[in-house]
Amino acid sequence: MIVTLLGDFKEDNRISMNNYQDYLYNNFKNNKKILVKKFVPRMSKIFRSIRYSRYIKYPNDAKNLDSDLFHVIEDGYSHLIRSLNVEKTLITVHDLIPLVFWKKNYYLTKPPLLYLYSLSYLKLFKIIIAASQNTKNDLINLCGIEENKIKVIFHPHQNEYKIFSNEKKKIYREKYKFDKNYFYILLTGKDFYKNHLRALNVLNDIIKAGYNLKIVKLGPQYDNWSKEVKKLKLESSIIYFSKYLSNHKICEIYNICDLLFFPSLYEGFGLPVVEAMACGLPVISSLEGSLKEINRDYCFSINPYDHYDMKEKVIQLIKSKDLRSKLVIYGLKNCKRFSKNSFLKKHEDVYNSLR
Repeated sequence: MIVTLLGDFKEDNRISMNNYQDYLYNNFKNNKKILVKKFVPRMSKIFRSIRYSRYIKYPNDAKNLDSDLFHVIEDGYSHLIRSLNVEKTLITVHDLIPLVFWKKNYYLTKPPLLYLYSLSYLKLFKIIIAASQNTKNDLINLCGIEENKIKVIFHPHQNEYKIFSNEKKKIYREKYKFDKNYFYILLTGKDFYKNHLRALNVLNDIIKAGYNLKIVKLGPQYDNWSKEVKKLKLESSIIYFSKYLSNHKICEIYNICDLLFFPSLYEGFGLPVVEAMACGLPVISSLEGSLKEINRDYCFSINPYDHYDMKEKVIQLIKSKDLRSKLVIYGLKNCKRFSKNSFLKKHEDVYNSLR
């Protein structure tokens, strides 16, 4: 059986989606019963518009693809099913963040019309893979999808994410010029729901209280971030890793930081939490969206809307090495739930169910 993974445009710059497609492609290479191929669409050479390419060119291109089964790798391309055999096409929905926050009237003044257009095709799919139970619930409650169509498959952490020895950690701390007299707190991502601005204010208060603290930012800078950093005069307290990094490089950063601060307002899954735990990094996290089921009782939880709660709990972790050590043990135990073998076996079962 041939399964074709229908991916995103490179211009979308959706690294997480590209990684998901590549992970399936690379790990099914040795499967003797299922041959997985990947398709990456190309922008129109005539109309240099991502919207034209996404909603007109890509569906037309999909009509000409030959495969036993098609797997659309994310919900922003749900509309592709109109060009494919509905009996032989499935999709993965990682999260419904634009829809969730539009419904909450959190940041969108206008409805995300093109996104809603794509989501309108979800009901045509025979099987939908959801990245978490929370995403499954959103599909049912916000999109009216029948529960029996949805299969929950957690994302795995990749093999590169693991704990380094103390000697190796020392080498990488020296490589990146991390001062042993400072406590390094990691923030990841670039989207508004990551709650970075509130996090910056919390960490600024902790620095002003006299703690030797450095903020490590993994992911690109953006306007609101830069403005807040300038307003708080935090420029000298932040270390940036803004360029695209390999899994191994990201693993290095997890291993040399002291704490992952993840005060997200919503997650469809929350992969950085799992990756950090696999690298032995203590995690302080909100329990919003899927994070309650992903973290369970294995992290130090915070209210992401409460400045005081976040500040006090971060300080508590800075002060207590014993508590951080316990979180490392809990995190490593939690990671076992997100295994590569389970992820691949469940995808194989889904593919076979559509033969």
